[in-house]
Amino acid sequence: MAKRKLKAPTSEYTSPDGDVLELRGSMTPGTRREYADTLGGSPLSQEDAWHRAVEFLFERLAVSWAVAGTIRAPTGRRCWPAGSPSSAVTTGRPARW
Repeated sequence: MAKRKLKAPTSEYTSPDGDVLELRGSMTPGTRREYADTLGGSPLSQEDAWHRAVEFLFERLAVSWAVAGTIRAPTGRRCWPAGSPSSAVTTGRPARW
């Protein structure tokens, strides 16, 4: 009997403007280890490690997004269009919560 591959649940978040972001609800143990390594980063630059960890989470958890009035775009691992939320060249680094 073939093993069934488990699929993480997803949730959609819609902005008042109609933008839709679909996020995966869990990470595999291997991905969690990679995230911990990324967040640990360099002791010389914790700020940089934090920003890399936020980008890592977006890359791994974003399933798709659609800007109001456009076609929904599925995400590809480490394959981002210019100006995407994961791109550091748009408006600079995001504010820390």
